[in-house]
Amino acid sequence: MNEADALAYACNAVSIGHELLAAPGLSPRLKGQLDARGVVLVETPMSELFGKGGGGPRCLVNDLFEWEPSTTEFAAWRAV
Repeated sequence: MNEADALAYACNAVSIGHELLAAPGLSPRLKGQLDARGVVLVETPMSELFGKGGGGPRCLVNDLFEWEPSTTEFAAWRAV
């Protein structure tokens, strides 16, 4: 994670299956890395959350179920 992506709140994204809900502004490098791993990036404006709430979407959710990825799926998410 580089500083620019950290400042764009990349760490506050929420994964839903193979989709990643994130604020706009992630670097082309990070977008490419996500795409290479089969992650579908869904950029959603979240200025109200960050500006007024002081948190991101990850802070607003609770996991309702446990999901364990298969070995193949897990390997796709690991850093290369």
